[in-house]
Amino acid sequence: MIGTGRNAMGLLEAAAIARPINNIRVYGRNKERLAAFVATANGVLDVPVTGSHDLAEALDATDIVFVSTDSTTPVLSLADVPGDCLVAGMGVPSEFDDDLYLGASTVVVASKDHERGFGDVWHGRLSSSLVDLDASGRLPWDAVIELAQLIDAAEPARSGVRVFRESSGGYGDIALAAYIYDRAVESGRGQRVRFA
Repeated sequence: MIGTGRNAMGLLEAAAIARPINNIRVYGRNKERLAAFVATANGVLDVPVTGSHDLAEALDATDIVFVSTDSTTPVLSLADVPGDCLVAGMGVPSEFDDDLYLGASTVVVASKDHERGFGDVWHGRLSSSLVDLDASGRLPWDAVIELAQLIDAAEPARSGVRVFRESSGGYGDIALAAYIYDRAVESGRGQRVRFA
């Protein structure tokens, strides 16, 4: 987990429900916030959680990397991650260096329309790497997959660096959740989870 803000704990709790997680490492720059987050996470989660101020140490031999920051400059590049992992970001769209998208075996977004309209939402104050990569022709939108397409794929990519970029919009989350729920019910998959 890169980041210790308001979304970090929810991401870790969801991951622990969806996947068998053996341990969690959290990277944070602020020592006090990191220590407090790790203490809380160890009280909430059923797996050991450790903190690190060294990004390379935190990402060593990891299978899943969650990124949730408010950084307006990239915090993660292709060289930072193992060659076979899932990278999922839900903070501002500038968290990932262009080379992470360009070197990924698969790039998935919740909504291409939402990603394309990012500049409108932020009124030009922040740019979107994906919008810029499409404009330059380096990563056209037809090479990017929407999450709903991936869910319907017979065999999604399971090797290389896979990047998922949450499109940072609550309305998209509701529509996607309804779609996933309907597909799970139709196929008899999933498990009921109660959130208190």
